[in-house]
Amino acid sequence: MNIKRGIESVARRSAHRPWLTISIWVLCLAASFMTMSAMLGGALTTDNEFTADNESRQADTLLKERLGLPENTTMDEMVIVHSPDLTVDDPAFRAQVESLYGDLVSLGQDVVMGGVSYYLTGDETLVSADRHSTLIPLNMTLDGDKHVGEIYAAGDKIAAAGTVEVYYTGTASFNADTTRLAEDTMSTGEMVGIMVALVVLAAVFGTVVSALLPVGLGMIAVVAALGLISLVGHFMQLSFTITNIVTMMGLAVGIDYSLFIVSRFREERKKGLPKAEAIAVTAATANQAIFFSGMTVVLALVSLVVFPLAIFRSMGIGAILVVITAIMASMTLLPAVLSLLGDRINAIRVPFTVKKTTAAANGGGFWAALTRLVTRHAVVSVVLTAGVLILALTPFFGKNAGMSGISGLPDDLPAKKGFLMLQSEFHMGMGQPAMIVVDGDIASAPVQAAVTNLKTLLEANNNFAAVNVVPYADKNLAVVYASLAGDPMAKTAMDAVSAIRKDYVTQAFAGSNARALVTGATAGILDFNKTTADYTPWVFGFVLSLSFIILMLAFRSVVIPAKAIVMNLLS
Repeated sequence: MNIKRGIESVARRSAHRPWLTISIWVLCLAASFMTMSAMLGGALTTDNEFTADNESRQADTLLKERLGLPENTTMDEMVIVHSPDLTVDDPAFRAQVESLYGDLVSLGQDVVMGGVSYYLTGDETLVSADRHSTLIPLNMTLDGDKHVGEIYAAGDKIAAAGTVEVYYTGTASFNADTTRLAEDTMSTGEMVGIMVALVVLAAVFGTVVSALLPVGLGMIAVVAALGLISLVGHFMQLSFTITNIVTMMGLAVGIDYSLFIVSRFREERKKGLPKAEAIAVTAATANQAIFFSGMTVVLALVSLVVFPLAIFRSMGIGAILVVITAIMASMTLLPAVLSLLGDRINAIRVPFTVKKTTAAANGGGFWAALTRLVTRHAVVSVVLTAGVLILALTPFFGKNAGMSGISGLPDDLPAKKGFLMLQSEFHMGMGQPAMIVVDGDIASAPVQAAVTNLKTLLEANNNFAAVNVVPYADKNLAVVYASLAGDPMAKTAMDAVSAIRKDYVTQAFAGSNARALVTGATAGILDFNKTTADYTPWVFGFVLSLSFIILMLAFRSVVIPAKAIVMNLLS
């Protein structure tokens, strides 16, 4: 049995036993909801793990092997207590800070693993220059962003009852706020997208039922894929962005595939074919195209799964699973629903829409006229269209790649408010310093001189707020902590850390017989950018080559896949 007959056979059987097919899908969706509620939350992470052996990973490995420091076990957070009237020397201010510190520590080791305050250590760096503010640095557990609400609650309670203001910033609050912002924004965008899709589909089909089917199938594909992702996440950590990718991709391909099938089915019914034959013809034509199109997408997305970054692997896995579920729903569930609906697919006509005119049905109308115009002036059309698309490409080569840091958040979010207060009162960044790991004989004079030279160079750069050196002579290791003065994800911070790697380390350690590796959040973004840039051409080559082979086998032509590749590149 060839693929075409197999696809047609699956559709025929699904349409022949519609209630059995729908019942199977209902059970699958119920299982998806159960696995999502039980496992999806624990399967997602905000970390962006590297698998490539870049400089940051090498430095982290050195810290782990020499110092026994486990990787990524804590998440930093800073609580800022400020009073416009009181200073840290006033008993009332001290009482409120100590009460807050006690409440924070009492949250337990599962939330707050440790912390300090000015009144415990006497460290003046925890006090602002005007003495109206103090810092409470905290070490939270790796999932601290999930517990940051408890930190907010403790601080807000003190602020509401006393005469101080409490602010929060750090990795935990930043991750929590960005995750919530992304979820809220995506939810709004998805709802708007669905409503727009419904309006467009209603205008195209002219009936409510036929407009609802594509959207419904897209949502079913999303739910089924999220259930599978919950299972996959039981064996490997996936980025939290996977849910957004699945929703967007699922709605897109689900609507696209079912739009194609519903349109084809309606056309065959208008020609007078019986319902069963109309479904079979639709399966043999539209479903076949959807199958090849979907499998081309799936195989192309494999290139993301082998990408050495967790966020891209997650995107690839999520997109692959939702495309597969959309194909399966299109080939089985949709024929079953069409079998039950029959001509009721045209029920509930939308007001102010009209049926296609005879002229449009026979090749008239706007799109037909546009097609005739383009084909009549083919060369001019190609030059104009390709020129516009190539012009749209030019900004790509001047882009500044990176991650959106805390400075890009709305000012009303807690982490952003705290960050602004931190900069205003303490003139420092989020507490994510660049770390220069020095591997060599730390006790030797040349290495000590190199570390001193590096410290001098760093202190002369205004992008660094403070520089501290922690030697481990018995481990042949030293760590230079260079605290960034602003947002560690900002371009100025990335340029500063890049200067450490390209200039400062080379200059300071020349002839010292030691190596220095730079790690930290900002260095990680630099490695992220480099890895992405290095792998992108290979991903393009893999996708285009695979597409060419699949399309050549499907159409038994060289011209068609070559044209498709050119169109893909232009788009």
